Amino acid sequence: MVDEISSVGSKRAQQINQAPTPNESAREGNSAVRAETAPAPSPSVEVELSESIKRSEERAQFDEARVKELKSQIEQGTYPIDTQKLAEKFSDLEQLL
Repeated sequence: MVDEISSVGSKRAQQINQAPTPNESAREGNSAVRAETAPAPSPSVEVELSESIKRSEERAQFDEARVKELKSQIEQGTYPIDTQKLAEKFSDLEQLL
C-alpha cells in the first residue's frame, strides 16, 4: 500500500493503516474492502521569489516567430540535424550512466 506524502504522520494515515475492528467489519457487511473518504485539500502556502528569480522570469521571453518556424521545419522534415553533434551528446549522456 502506498501512502500519500501529505498524510504521513497524520491521524488519517494511521486510521487507514489500521485493520478494522470486528464491530466495523460487521457494520460493513463483513466486506474486506473499506471505503475511504477523499482527503481534505491541503492548506495553501505562500512563496516569495527572490529578486534574481524575478529578473530571470522577466528575461525568459521567446521569439514566437522563430518557434513557429522551427516547428514547421520539424513537421516538414526539413530541420537540419548535425549527426556528429548528436552522437557526441549521446556519448556524453552514456558517460553519466
